[in-house]
Order: sequence, then structure tokens, then C-alpha cells
Amino acid sequence: MKTFKFFLTSIFLLCCSVMQAEVIDGIAYSLNSSKKTAEVCSSSNKYSGDIIIPETVVYNDITYKVTSIGNSAFNGCSSLTSIDLPEGLTSIGNRAFQYCSSLDRIYLLGETPFAYNSSANIKDYERAIIVPESAVETYHTAEGWCDIANYITSSERMSQSIEVTASNSGSSVRSAIGDELVVGVVDLKIKGTINSYDIIVLNQKMPILHNLDLSEAQIAACDYPYYSNCCTEDSKLTDYMFRGHSSLRSVKLPKEMIGDMGSYVFYNCIRLKNVVLPEGITSIGDRSFSYSSELQSIVIPNGVTIIGEYAFQVTNLKSIVLPPNLTNIGSYAFVNSNLTEVRLPASLKSIGSSAFSGCPLTKVYTYTILPLSELNPKSWTS
Repeated sequence: MKTFKFFLTSIFLLCCSVMQAEVIDGIAYSLNSSKKTAEVCSSSNKYSGDIIIPETVVYNDITYKVTSIGNSAFNGCSSLTSIDLPEGLTSIGNRAFQYCSSLDRIYLLGETPFAYNSSANIKDYERAIIVPESAVETYHTAEGWCDIANYITSSERMSQSIEVTASNSGSSVRSAIGDELVVGVVDLKIKGTINSYDIIVLNQKMPILHNLDLSEAQIAACDYPYYSNCCTEDSKLTDYMFRGHSSLRSVKLPKEMIGDMGSYVFYNCIRLKNVVLPEGITSIGDRSFSYSSELQSIVIPNGVTIIGEYAFQVTNLKSIVLPPNLTNIGSYAFVNSNLTEVRLPASLKSIGSSAFSGCPLTKVYTYTILPLSELNPKSWTS
């Protein structure tokens, strides 16, 4: 029995002498003093912002090669936005990137794919996995990695700025970028005219499109539907245009757009955070941003007079500036959003039922002639 206890004690002491956890330049590592290797591990201080994991770290004048990302290393780091992983990495542990809701880009600097771990949450939130251009095809065909090929791109492919002319026989956007490259676009700026065929490509062929700049583009009419019976019209934001686009983070819409904004335009765009609306629109359609649960910033143009029903239902808006000419707020317009403060303009004539129900409002400023109770007493409750 004494021999057995001595044996266990020896193993314990040996493990303690081999593995030790240290924080080096703000990153926690498990250091293997025997193999001179380091594994990134979780930290009580959650990682945030853009971070770079180096190829080697030095501790007590000893150089350790970083070879792995440990289990749950970045789990729950909701403010982490991008990470560079070094050449020489051999593994990523389970749940390494779980619940990293702001992590948009993972840079893999090594040209040789290591064993893919489907439990590491690498591709969650439609994030872009960026590898060297020379290694894109290798990753696209490597075991495991080939299953997430649509999320793998390179720095050379991910940012595109194109000028196009809308075609009635197919997508000019797809032609300008190329069939093989269109799937890897993350940031896209378009000048010129686009139509239904291009909306289809933006919605269905770009799974990691995060930032879309259409500020210098124009929408052209087309008889071909991009969504059930929905076609593009000249200078219009028509119904369902970007409905359900799950990877979009930010959108700048064409400056030339005028008139009413359609219904369901950005419905259920669950990653959408920021939208720049054109000055020429006069109303925001029903459910335009409904269930775009991460939407936190939007400027409503001064010309808007109507906000439709459920327009901003279940969004992350904490404050919003309502335009000076606004006359109508539809029922449930801001229901269950995160508004804490609202200022109602003097032009306002009606507020629909439960328009602000479920909002954690602490301040309501009104400049209306009529008392709020006359506008609609049920606007603030279910």
C-alpha cells in the first residue's frame, strides 16, 4: 500500500513539474516544461478586442512553442472580435470559441491544416476563417475543413470593391467577382446598378458577407423575383429584400432610394448591428427590422413620417432619435426592444397599441401638443 501511495505521489509531482499555467502578455498558457510547448488556456479575465497568439512565448528565459488552443480557451469571450492563430498550431480544443458572439474573424496563419475539431465552435455566428491565399484550396479539400469550406477565405478574397451594371440575364455582381470567389467575400462595396439577380447572390451565395456598402449603388427594376413574387423596383427598398440574411453585420443602403421602405426588408437578420438608411425614404414598413436581435444603431431620416407595426420588434436598440416629421408609430413598433429612453416629436399624432411594451424605458420625453394618454394609453403596456 505504501508503495502504491508513493507511486501516485510521484506521478502527481511529475505532472506538476511538467505543466504550469502562466499569463504572458495578457494571454494565459499551460506550459509544458518537458516538451517546451504552450497551450492557450482560459482566463478569469475574459479576452476582448483583437488579439494575436504568437508562435512562441518566453517564460523565465525559456522559449515555448505555441502548439494548441485548449478546451474552452475563449469560451464566453463575448467582446472578442478577431484572433490570429499562429503557424505551427496542431489542435483546437472543444468549445474553444463557444459563445464568442462578437468574434467575426479567425486568422489561421499556417498553410498546413491541422485536424479539424467540429466541437471547437470555429464557424459559429457565420464568422470568416481566413487562411493564406496559397492554402485556400488545401483547406477547402482537407478532411473536416471541407465541411466548412464556405466559411474559409483569404485576405485577398474577402474584401471586394466593384462597379457593375444590372443585367436582365443574370447577376452582374457574381460576374464581376467571379463564381469561384464570390462565396469568400466578407466586405463588399458596390457602385453602379443592381437588380433582383444581384439580390439573390447577396442573399444566397455569400454566406460570410458581413459588411455591405451600397451607398454608391442604385436599385434597378427587374421582372425576375428575388423572393416569392418580390422583384426589384427603381430606387425602392422592396419587401423581403434582405430577409433572413444571417451573416450581415452592417449595411449602407443606396443614397438615391426614395419613398416607402417595404415590409420585412431586414426581418430576422440576426447578426445585423448597424444600418444607414437613405435620406429619401418616407416610411419604414411593417416588421422591417423585426427580430434583428443585435441591431443597436440606426438613424431614421428626417423625412420619415410613419414607422410601421412591429418595425423594430425584439431589437437591441437602447436609444433612438425619432425624426421631427414623424406622425404615426404603429402597434408593437418597438415591442420588447431594449429602449431605455425615447423622445417623441411634436409632429406625432398617433402611437399604436403596445408600441413600447416590454421596453425597459426609464425616460420618455414628449414634445407633442396632445397628452400621451390621448395618443394611446395602451402604447406602453401589453
